[in-house]
Amino acid sequence: MISMFALPEGRRTTSRGMRGLDTLATTAAGALSVTAGVPVGGIVTRRAQDRHWIRDLQLVAFQELFSHYTKFTMEIRRARADRRAWDYDSGDWSATLMRMRLIAPTEVAMEIDVFGTAINSLWTRWHEGNAPHCTNR
Repeated sequence: MISMFALPEGRRTTSRGMRGLDTLATTAAGALSVTAGVPVGGIVTRRAQDRHWIRDLQLVAFQELFSHYTKFTMEIRRARADRRAWDYDSGDWSATLMRMRLIAPTEVAMEIDVFGTAINSLWTRWHEGNAPHCTNR
C-alpha cells in the first residue's frame, strides 16, 4: 500500500521507499506468475496435443479397419456370385485389428475383440465348408 503524508503546504506526496517497495512487489509477482505460467501452459498444451495426436491415430486406424472390412465382404460377395474361391489376405486384417486394440479406448478395444472373433469364426466356417475352394491366406 502506498503511504501518503501531508506536507506543511497542504500537498500530498508518496514516500520514495514505498514506491520502490511497490515496484519490487509488482515485479516479483509478475516474475512469479510467468515462472508458474510457463510450465502450466506447457503441460496443458502437451496434453491437448497428445489428445489430438491420439485422435488422429484412432481415425486412421478406424479408416483402415473399415477399408479392410469392406474389401473382405466385397471379395466374399463377388466370389459367391461368381461361384469361385475367395482370396483375402487375413494378415492385413489381423494387423489392423491389433493396431485398433492398441490405440482404441478400453470399451472399444473390447468390442473390436468381439468383432474380430466373429470374423475369424466366419473364416473358419468358410474354410471348413469350402476347403478346396477357399484361398484366403
